[in-house]
Amino acid sequence: MMQDDIPWSRPEVGDDELNAIAAAFKDDWLTMGPRVARFEQAMAQRMQVEHAVAVSSGSVALDIALKVLGVGPGDEVIVPAITYFATAAAVSRVGATAVFVDVDSRNLSLNPQLILEAVSPRTKGLVYIDYGGLPADSQRLIELADQLGLFALQDAAHSLGGRYQSAPLGSQASISTMSFHMAKTMTTIEGGMIFAHNQADADAMRVYRNQGESGKYLHARLGYNARMNDIMAAVGLSQLGKLDRFLEGRRRVADAYQRHFDAAGIDTLANPIANSDAAHFLYTILIDDRDQVAQELKHQGIDTRICYPMPLYRQEVYANGHAPCRALPCPVSEAVSQRVLNLPLFPSMSQAQIDRVVQAVERQHRQRLVSGL
Repeated sequence: MMQDDIPWSRPEVGDDELNAIAAAFKDDWLTMGPRVARFEQAMAQRMQVEHAVAVSSGSVALDIALKVLGVGPGDEVIVPAITYFATAAAVSRVGATAVFVDVDSRNLSLNPQLILEAVSPRTKGLVYIDYGGLPADSQRLIELADQLGLFALQDAAHSLGGRYQSAPLGSQASISTMSFHMAKTMTTIEGGMIFAHNQADADAMRVYRNQGESGKYLHARLGYNARMNDIMAAVGLSQLGKLDRFLEGRRRVADAYQRHFDAAGIDTLANPIANSDAAHFLYTILIDDRDQVAQELKHQGIDTRICYPMPLYRQEVYANGHAPCRALPCPVSEAVSQRVLNLPLFPSMSQAQIDRVVQAVERQHRQRLVSGL
């Protein structure tokens, strides 16, 4: 009997979201309107922040955040060498130079111990992520930034559903951004949000997302058409109502993986931060011959991802000088990008699917142990 393929991610969307979209159509308000405002209020409450500003994508959320933080040509911004391209691309798009710094081998988040080496007279701030939903050392990173007179911007694209000390993961910095892309823990199909603890920052964000308008046809800044529409917000509100169930499902899968891989001696990432909980956006193993393993899993109908296949300074846009950057030595990033593999993880994943993934990975692991004897 042929087995169905196991996707890397499966959005949990259905009749609830379709009905929410239909209701938005019937209300005849399709662009940014009352549902966007309700979604912002609900997310601000969920994240325990003062202000939430909905935008059209997580990428433009980063652009606007950097603009509000005053980043521009001539500035440098510290970025982890292992992260999604958008984290660094936002720095480049506002005309600044990305400075790539190595990550902590335990959780692949920006290593606070290396920040001082990266700072120059041009350094304006740093951007960090919670890789795969594993909490970064936010307290140390923010304290260092404060001591050095820099900003700390939290790219919380992976963070939704985790906790850091007593607060939701993703709310630690004065400004943080989030993505609601289709593959994320909850989705608005596309879309993003910026969180702020300061009224003035939030006001500036709202101006930037709406073509820089300070009033109708009055433009105070060079802004963006970055508005979220009410259809996206309707989907988001429906998804938010189910978020706790999504998170429980992801935790169930991640815990099952961890039990098996600990017993099998397969390397995985860890959460090194006390009094915190991971968001379980990614489940990551570190395995030799990674590309071959991924190909073998694909042959068996198991989809995977490689987040991420190289340190960002090796991407063509930076390596060929199309965008300025500088990079510190990044031995962890170089090594881990050759071994990192992200396994299927979604809330509705069945025990049979989990078992198939585990057995396939363990079989590949055993073959490499034997061949290495």
